[in-house]
Amino acid sequence: MASAESTSEAQSPDALGAPTLRASIVIPTHNRRDSLRRTLLALARQSIAAERFETLVICDGCTDGSVHMCHELSPELPYRLRVIEQTNSGPAAARNRGVEEALASLIVFLDDDIVPDPALLATHVRAHNPQDNLVTIGPMLPPPDEALSVWAEWENSVVLREYRAMESGKYHATERQFFTGNAAMRKQHLITVGGFNPDFRRAEDVELAIRLLEAGVTFTFLPDARSWHYISRSFENWLKTPVKYAEADVLMACDGYPNTLGVVAKEFPNRSLAVRALVRACAGHRRRTGAAESALRRLILRAEDSGKRRRAARAACSLLFNLRYYHQIATLLGGARQFRAFLHTRDVRAALAAMPA
Repeated sequence: MASAESTSEAQSPDALGAPTLRASIVIPTHNRRDSLRRTLLALARQSIAAERFETLVICDGCTDGSVHMCHELSPELPYRLRVIEQTNSGPAAARNRGVEEALASLIVFLDDDIVPDPALLATHVRAHNPQDNLVTIGPMLPPPDEALSVWAEWENSVVLREYRAMESGKYHATERQFFTGNAAMRKQHLITVGGFNPDFRRAEDVELAIRLLEAGVTFTFLPDARSWHYISRSFENWLKTPVKYAEADVLMACDGYPNTLGVVAKEFPNRSLAVRALVRACAGHRRRTGAAESALRRLILRAEDSGKRRRAARAACSLLFNLRYYHQIATLLGGARQFRAFLHTRDVRAALAAMPA
């Protein structure tokens, strides 16, 4: 087993293999051994020839035997598997390490809870063949063979609406649809913009996408680059997600990307009536938010498998996610009054200037 912050080859490459590589798949992981194993086995069924791609697994402070599993599984895999260990530094740093070690000019990012369709890799590669100025995005779909938590069901329903809108031509892919669970781009573009910002433990893909857009790349949605997303996060971990996204949006606005916060005010009127009413009543008020959260939590956690209860719980997930996101925005901006003023004026500069130190 490789020591911490070291690289090992789980399969020995042949001397002539590297020049023929069409893609390097980069998978960051932290203590998801069984999920990672499922992803690696699925990659063995890719339609593209196994000698034309490599897979790099970056074990980011793993303590669950993920590295040992990779080395044991390696002889069963037709493609080259490389295992990289580092101390726990977050997904941004892990992806940067994978990009640095990658041998191919095209980087395909996958998450460790993704099962790729056999055509996923070939679809990404084919899209990049005639041009090198793309970022391609593939869909992450609900798994057909596993029941998900109600909050994972709600999360999937949100992204499915975006996928359908892009596939139908309602709107084109932008930096805001860039999720590194299933995406590809040239290594050179990542090097040019400086890679992922390791200060971001959440929304690191969005922050990178903004810089890629500034560098002149085009975002494209590839409906045939399908994958299935086996979301397994706990309810408590899911609750942290909107808070982290809110913090990232404000941080990016403070770092010179005001549109990340401007979109918050611009899109708020498009939220459902229930979301807008709840947020206006509670966001920025700690006690009101706490009471509303407690009621919504109970509804979600008591959800039964029956259709009506399940639908009500998914609706509660939407309310709870939005409330936690907007409440954190309001808190960072200084409170309910400042938040309401920002929604009214949409003046990002004034909102940032009025933020508490």
